[in-house]
Amino acid sequence: MFQCANSDEGRLLMAKHGRESLNFGANINWVPWIAVNGLRIPAAEKHFEAVLCNQYFDPQPPECQSLRS
Repeated sequence: MFQCANSDEGRLLMAKHGRESLNFGANINWVPWIAVNGLRIPAAEKHFEAVLCNQYFDPQPPECQSLRS
């Protein structure tokens, strides 16, 4: 994920995400601004996979087994 974010394509995707985030209606002042079902999830900015596995996947896929709670 880090390698993608620092690539040319990653920077373009981050800029696109920033433009789309303007429609979210919140005081967004950086990207990635992660929201799920219309709610901002600050913990997902650093622990995206863990947040998805622990809060949104039921049942959890096998990939979640390597993540800590």
